[in-house]
Amino acid sequence: MKYVYLILNIMLLITIVIFVYFSISYLIEQKIIGKIKKGFDNYVEEEQKRQMEIIKKKFYIQTNKKHRYTEYLRFLITKSTINNRFKIVTPLTMIIINVLTSIVFYSLSSLTLNIIYSNILIGAFGFVVPQLFLMVLTALKGNKVDKMLIDYMNLLINFLSVQNNIVYAIENSTKFIEEPLKTFSEQFLFEVNHGVPPYTALLGLGKKVENTQFKFLCKTLSLCNTTSGKYLMITTKAKDLYMKTYDKDMERKNEALKSSFGIVGMVAIGAATIYTLSFINPKLFIQLTTTTMGQLLTSYIVFSFIVVILIAVNSLSFDY
Repeated sequence: MKYVYLILNIMLLITIVIFVYFSISYLIEQKIIGKIKKGFDNYVEEEQKRQMEIIKKKFYIQTNKKHRYTEYLRFLITKSTINNRFKIVTPLTMIIINVLTSIVFYSLSSLTLNIIYSNILIGAFGFVVPQLFLMVLTALKGNKVDKMLIDYMNLLINFLSVQNNIVYAIENSTKFIEEPLKTFSEQFLFEVNHGVPPYTALLGLGKKVENTQFKFLCKTLSLCNTTSGKYLMITTKAKDLYMKTYDKDMERKNEALKSSFGIVGMVAIGAATIYTLSFINPKLFIQLTTTTMGQLLTSYIVFSFIVVILIAVNSLSFDY
């Protein structure tokens, strides 16, 4: 009987492979894949136009809370720069990924715990996991900016000494800087070249980078754009101020990073401990998943773990 079951599984696998092969062959033959790709390219182009409309409406000046969920996702994707490498990442695909992740988390919870309260909590947490990933990616980009900000300001000062024009300085500095500032600077130039005022584009540039000092620099330069226009003096003073506070800022940032990793480590150790105890004593797992008090306790533990993880991710964006 065991061998019969194995043979049936192998036959099923072969059938699935053959079905997938002929399905792909049919799609290629009918040029459906090309049509899908063309449709997606059109969608990406429309997404870029939407982005420019948001910029022209001074979206960056307002707070994200005043906008729809899709606009928040669009802004988060832009800050993480993930769409530079993966064009498929748009607010629509993010929502689809959120839903799929939520279903996977809910299903896994149902297969292991099978507690309705825990299932709902874990499913809801699964919905925001892709956004948490983008938030972590954004924070890492912001930390990387710290290491190159002094060099970036030196470049701006050099080119502002040649011509007191912030657009000129950023355009020429872009040729010598690395990611992620290179991408953000290119986006700034793209916006200015498409009719966005430098004041608005500078505010947008600052809001795209999760770095307090860089935000301060961009905000100061944007105000300078509408008042004195003394970019060289402003950038030089911003650099001097940054140099004075650099060591303390790095110390606080490192402490926050250690705290975040420590929190995640505690969650991992706690989960591993509960799993180990349940494995050693199967009756404990049965009590936690079948009795009313056990289910409430398990749901509380799950809720606590989720809250702790959210705090850890949020601390990565701590305002230094």
